[in-house]
Amino acid sequence: MKYTIKLVERIAIELNKKLSGYLLDEVFSSGKNELFFNFRKSENHFGMKIQWSARSCFLFFNEEKFSKPVPHSTKFEQLIGLKISSILSHKNNRSFQINFSNNFTLVFKLYNGLSNILLYQNAELLSHFRTSIENDLLLKLNGFDKELEYLKQDKKNELEDAVDLFDAFNQFNKKTLYQFAFDELKGNIIQQNNAELKRLKQLISKSTIALQSMREAIPFDEIGNIMMANLNIIKPKETEVELFDFYRNKNIIIKLKKELNAAQNAEYYYRKSKKQKTEAEQLQNRILEAETRINELQLQLQKIELVTSQKELKVFSKHQTEATNKKQELFKEFECEGFIILVGKNAANNDLLTMKHSHKNDLWLHAKGVGGSHVVVKHISGKPFTKTVIDYAASVAAYYSKSKGSAFVPVVYVERKFVRKPKGAEPGAVIVEKEEVILAKPKIEK
Repeated sequence: MKYTIKLVERIAIELNKKLSGYLLDEVFSSGKNELFFNFRKSENHFGMKIQWSARSCFLFFNEEKFSKPVPHSTKFEQLIGLKISSILSHKNNRSFQINFSNNFTLVFKLYNGLSNILLYQNAELLSHFRTSIENDLLLKLNGFDKELEYLKQDKKNELEDAVDLFDAFNQFNKKTLYQFAFDELKGNIIQQNNAELKRLKQLISKSTIALQSMREAIPFDEIGNIMMANLNIIKPKETEVELFDFYRNKNIIIKLKKELNAAQNAEYYYRKSKKQKTEAEQLQNRILEAETRINELQLQLQKIELVTSQKELKVFSKHQTEATNKKQELFKEFECEGFIILVGKNAANNDLLTMKHSHKNDLWLHAKGVGGSHVVVKHISGKPFTKTVIDYAASVAAYYSKSKGSAFVPVVYVERKFVRKPKGAEPGAVIVEKEEVILAKPKIEK
């Protein structure tokens, strides 16, 4: 709402006519953004509501008194029961005042986002409704009547010439607030869709890089073949060996597990090959699913741009809420450096996360020696867990533990394959082997 000097003058004139002989019956608030006035004259009532929204101030008028919301609080108690003596606008200013008996004056300062209601007695400021506007403590009552040169060239407001000013205000403000709510909702939905598009594009990029890395590396099954052709060369307990790569006509260094013999090491690479093919398929499927979802979101954004009513928007808002809830209904979710971090919500949910929704190469974390959430960092093929990721996940595990109040919490971390659940164990109870421990500060950063 844009208040002009002439519009405020018209408000004061119309209120002065309407409220002649009335007294202030009630003043109450439902919060910092709404203030209600109920005036009474014998059996007649008149209500006025001031609402702060959309960086402005909106006036509503009612031929009946406003009902008290629950909860509410009484305001300007000194004025209750006092009779109105006059209502005057201030010269060349967007403000007016209601004068009461006992030298009380209530000033309505209609400065858009800085609008306020100020109470004076004998020209001394007693209180003001929006206490966050600290500069209003300096406003003198006689200062509102000073000519403000910069306001003389106000553009005309369409309400200035309304036949029924109060009804025109109500209709205009309802329409304005509806449009603001519509624009805000539409903007939020578009922003959320764009954020999802960005996430999906990043997912495609990371998955594509991971696939490319797999394609450029020597296939694990070929390494197994090379080893099988040179079993007699590989010595026991070696950690690496240099062998001739007959696929590429050059020597290569092959990493070995010293606890395995030559044939077992070859078998290890065959298993890695099988797993890598599965991971490659998963990455390809992930890319296809993301591309399909991107197309859906782009089409949805085109439809949203054409929407003109809140009723139509709520359909998109509902779908978005359902999609978000579906994704978040199982576990809490965080992200760090592209790694997805899942957090159990309770003991049974911990079991579900660890035993049903984790891969053996995921990273598993839990606060040491105390109750808390299981935390799983989903692995990305070809991308090791960095110290930053481990530190972040450990902080999450510490935060969702019974030691949350400590400055630092010891947190166990290990590959998921070294976590097992004994038969008959209580929900959330597991046995961990080969774990490492890190000290973490309990915190979460969205």
